Amino acid sequence: MVNVEVAASGNVVASSDNGIIVKYTNAGSQIFRTTRNFGFGGTRDLALGPNEEIAAASVNSVSEGTATALSFYVFRPDGTRLWQDRYYDYHDPQYIGATFDVLGNVYFTTEHWACDSGVTLAYGAGEGVTCESGSDSALERSAILVNRYTPSGALTWSRVINKNRSGVDASASIAAFSENEIYLVGKTANSVNGQKAGGTDAFIARLDGRGKGAWSR
Repeated sequence: MVNVEVAASGNVVASSDNGIIVKYTNAGSQIFRTTRNFGFGGTRDLALGPNEEIAAASVNSVSEGTATALSFYVFRPDGTRLWQDRYYDYHDPQYIGATFDVLGNVYFTTEHWACDSGVTLAYGAGEGVTCESGSDSALERSAILVNRYTPSGALTWSRVINKNRSGVDASASIAAFSENEIYLVGKTANSVNGQKAGGTDAFIARLDGRGKGAWSR
């Protein structure tokens, strides 16, 4: 999987699933190239901040125990690592999204499987879901996790959407117009705006500055 972003300056940043991030000028001169020594198995999504900071969301190539490690990295414009965070998931999520707002706050989102075989993982917000031990239904439930960080990496809030509902809920991408206007797109097995078309439906949702739902369609 390859990601590419273009800055207002014309500089281009690209990443690959072998864990390398590169940055070029629009004339093709290399500004930097990272190695794999920052320890993730490949970038699932890439975003550029207002000052060409780089956010990378990844799934570690090696699981830790019964869980898979998912990591968020933010790099300075010169490619040096600024900060990182990590949480654990029972399944390899299909999508992980990253974005910045105009103030440099960083947002990450993913489909999050919190439990398996009756064991529950805590969410970033200290929340969890109750799984039925030995029941397959525990393996068929996922929620949407959204984390917001300050530019320096402090976790401002962490929200779990649809954590107590049945079926699969997954975010595919995230975008932020401002710190009070954040948008998610993804899929859900539950109703959207009070309606359910059947099966798994696509959705778009707006979150406010506290990560609470403003509306969904």
